[in-house]
Amino acid sequence: MEKTDVQNKFFVCYAKADEKLATDVVDEISKYLEINYSLWSYSGVDDVESYFESTVAPILDNVDFVLFLVNSTVEQDEMVKMVFKYCNNLNKSMVPLKVAPDRLRFKILAFRSKYYDYLEKDDKESLLEQMHSWLGLTKVYEWSPLKFCSNCGNKIRSNASFCMWCGKQYLVSAEKFCPKCGNHLKPTSVFCNRCGAQVT
Repeated sequence: MEKTDVQNKFFVCYAKADEKLATDVVDEISKYLEINYSLWSYSGVDDVESYFESTVAPILDNVDFVLFLVNSTVEQDEMVKMVFKYCNNLNKSMVPLKVAPDRLRFKILAFRSKYYDYLEKDDKESLLEQMHSWLGLTKVYEWSPLKFCSNCGNKIRSNASFCMWCGKQYLVSAEKFCPKCGNHLKPTSVFCNRCGAQVT
């Protein structure tokens, strides 16, 4: 299976203390979207300002968007503050991704866009759907509630009977999903094998 290289499409900004967490999140996103993306590291960097000017700023100039991994302590990180200020000046798209159960109250990082809560299943899937679009990917994933119309190429729900864009009719398969957790089930299932909910 060939993965799409998206290294130059987006940048992941995180606090130095959260490098392990950032690696785990990026690995999971890369796995779900089947992309190649290597997380940059600044764990051994002493002069953050020089590193920002020589390495990070040129990357930010060329990417389409910046994914900020945020928690309650992220504002204390100098690199995060520099990236935020630089992106604000460039009017660069910034996507805040909440990666901890902390309550967020920022004084410096005033994001203009919606937070995605990576710990919430619906928010995580919504982020992955958005990244799929932002990165220009065309593959349809098993976890996605969307598919693409074979006639016009627009996104449609996987259980759609008709394409809302061109009207092409689709046969709805006998796929079954758990009404509680959304798990994909066999058509003959009576109970969900993930959460145990009764399926009608």
